[in-house]
Amino acid sequence: MKKLLTLGVALLIPVMILGQSSGKISGTVTDEDGNPLAGANVVVVGTSSGAASGDDGDYYILAVPAGTYSVRVDFIGYKSVIISKVIVSGDLTTDL
Repeated sequence: MKKLLTLGVALLIPVMILGQSSGKISGTVTDEDGNPLAGANVVVVGTSSGAASGDDGDYYILAVPAGTYSVRVDFIGYKSVIISKVIVSGDLTTDL
């Protein structure tokens, strides 16, 4: 019984530690006048993570591993924008 309990604790601790190693990026895509842009592509450069903005320009990118990234925003008819040095912390939301 003691061995089973020890094994359970040994397996549970890494899961708890690794479970907090990702965060979220959120924000709103707008034009120069502050009008929301629906359907803009927001991509975390160098990863397969990204999202499209909704009708109100809001987007959410979930499960981004903790670290420092560049985020690129693309929308047809507009110049691409890259935001550098975006810091994502585990279990927190980074607002752009």
